[in-house]
Amino acid sequence: MDNHKHTHFEIGGMDKQVILNEHAIPTREATRRSGDMQWDNETLRVFVDASELNEQGIFGLAGCFVGQGEVFTRMKKHYNLKFKGQNPYAECMAILFVIQLLPSVIKKKYTKPKKIIIFSDLVQFDWFDKVETPFHDVQMNLIIAQIRDNLKAIGNLFPDIQFNIRYMSKTLKRHNPFYRAAHNAARKAIQINRLSFELRGIFKINKDFILGW
Repeated sequence: MDNHKHTHFEIGGMDKQVILNEHAIPTREATRRSGDMQWDNETLRVFVDASELNEQGIFGLAGCFVGQGEVFTRMKKHYNLKFKGQNPYAECMAILFVIQLLPSVIKKKYTKPKKIIIFSDLVQFDWFDKVETPFHDVQMNLIIAQIRDNLKAIGNLFPDIQFNIRYMSKTLKRHNPFYRAAHNAARKAIQINRLSFELRGIFKINKDFILGW
C-alpha cells in the first residue's frame, strides 16, 4: 500500500511530483521559506547532493538552482573507482560540478544576483572558510583546494557577486523541496529506483496490483 501523500513543485518549467511521507508535511514556516528562496532576486541558492551506485565508484552528482522565480536541476554521472564508497568525495565533486555550471547560469540571468550560496550537508563545509585542510586525507584536501581555486576563478569572472559555500544544517534540510530535488536528481543520474524487469523472473506479480515506488 502507498502510504504517501503527493505534492507538486515547479521545477525546471515542468510539473514534477515529489513524494512526501504523511508525517513529513511541510510546516507553514518551511513553505514560506521555500517561497522566499524561489522569489529572492538578490541571492541565488544552489543545493547539492550526490549518490553512489552500490559502492562501485559510479556517482550521481546534482544541484538544484533556486532564485529569481526559477527552480531547476542539473545532474551528471561521474566515475572514480579510487574513491568508491567515499561519500565526502562525491559531495565535493557535486560542489565542483555546480561551480563549473555557474558561469553559464549567471550569463542567462537578466538581473545578476548579488550573492550565490552553495549548500552541502557535508559537515566539513561548516568550517570551510576557517580551516584550510578540513580533512585528514591528503587527496580530499587536494579536492578542497580545487574547489577553492574554482571559486576564486569564478569570483574573478564576476567580481560584483559574492560566492559562498555553506554547510546545510538539519533545520534547513528539513522540509526542503530544493534539497530533495537535488537528492532525487543525483539518484536519477545513476538510475537508482529504476524498476527492473528482471523482477518478473524472480517474483510472480499479480496484474491486479500496482507497485508503488
